[in-house]
Amino acid sequence: MTRTLLAKEGNLAALVRTPEYRRSNGLPTWVPDWCAEVDEDRIDQELAWLKYYYRYSTALGTRVRTRPSGSDSLLDLQGVIVDRVSEIGALCDDRRYYTRASSQWRDTVGRIGQLHEQCYPGGGTYDDVFWRLVLADSILVPKPNGFVDFRRCRPGDKEVYNGLVSKGGSTNQEDYLSGRMLFVTEKGYIGLGGPEVTVGDVVAVFYGGNMPFVLRPLIAQKGRSMQYEYVGQSYIHGIMDGEILRGDDDFQWITLC
Repeated sequence: MTRTLLAKEGNLAALVRTPEYRRSNGLPTWVPDWCAEVDEDRIDQELAWLKYYYRYSTALGTRVRTRPSGSDSLLDLQGVIVDRVSEIGALCDDRRYYTRASSQWRDTVGRIGQLHEQCYPGGGTYDDVFWRLVLADSILVPKPNGFVDFRRCRPGDKEVYNGLVSKGGSTNQEDYLSGRMLFVTEKGYIGLGGPEVTVGDVVAVFYGGNMPFVLRPLIAQKGRSMQYEYVGQSYIHGIMDGEILRGDDDFQWITLC
């Protein structure tokens, strides 16, 4: 079913999911388990995270590119391995810990910024990276009909972040950050992912993907190409608007298992 959705929609949205507990044995990691348990107490926060998928354009609206893999359990996607996770930060595991986690994240971003002389690999400064990261690089915009819309952050929107800090955050912001872990890559990119992310995972950008994805490389067996387990979607500042597709990176076939 997942493979059919990918072909029909031309987008990797079918891979995006909330954390799954007690997955069915033998199911490929890239296939969502519709029978897996979910944390009902966190469903609002997880759905808040999922809706952000459609606000970004990491692959510039391109269609997913696949090829026959020779096995029903494997999925070959064309993309690029951007970088490797070198450090993970505190987990914001509940709304109540938002202030503490964000403070630890600020310290981590500041330290990494010093190591890279404040030159962020995606452009700008590490100070800008932090407040945009906490806001998911998005601002709520009220509409006349009482609803709200979102737009991407602009340089002057740092005052919005400062206002939220003085109030202790917002429900929307806390929902977005709840259950997220800050991580740093070898090149100095800063990202947010789920609690499953660990050091050694890699960040990939695929055709047809609105967000980057975190993968876990497996030790290649003799005579076989490298394969990766699917970990989850992520926000990585500096590559959310097609920067990788516009760059000089060589795209390759990446096999998910």
